[in-house]
Amino acid sequence: MGEELNPNIHIGLIDHINFAIKRLQENIDIINPFLTETKIMYPKEYELAQEAVEILKEKLNIQIPDAEIGFIAFHIHGALKSKDKAVALKITKLVNNLIKTVEDELHIAIKRDSFDYVRFVIHIRGIISRLENDKVFENPLLDKIKEQFEFEFGLALKLGKIIENELKIKVPEDELAYMAMHIHKLKEI
Repeated sequence: MGEELNPNIHIGLIDHINFAIKRLQENIDIINPFLTETKIMYPKEYELAQEAVEILKEKLNIQIPDAEIGFIAFHIHGALKSKDKAVALKITKLVNNLIKTVEDELHIAIKRDSFDYVRFVIHIRGIISRLENDKVFENPLLDKIKEQFEFEFGLALKLGKIIENELKIKVPEDELAYMAMHIHKLKEI
């Protein structure tokens, strides 16, 4: 991946895999409510987790489900020296909450494999990353978007408040306008 991993990754990851294998042997379903978001937000980590699971499958003759691959991807993401697994989980939960809010407000179920869904999740992740790094895009169409997409901008304001409450970072209107445009696309699905 080109990034240095925390040398202690094996401790937590081995414990997690051991526990997962026991659950599988006992036919306990493994549910990962953040699987789709994990695949989108951490694709490199997910790919590496898939490779690890293939090795486990060959060595232990055990089928590990996608839900568990997502959890392994979290461990890998958390092992990146500059990353914190708890923060990654918090962001993923936040994105999941934002998506649920959009679905509730629009009275739709967004297909998790749709292009617009993936684009929206990536956009939210980008907003959060820019906010954390004090970088914000200026939106020259802000006033036009607020006027033309009034409902969508109102929903973006609501999502901005959720982000602010969770991360203690205010989302500027310029970013909310971009979010409103993505919400508009989701309405058209």
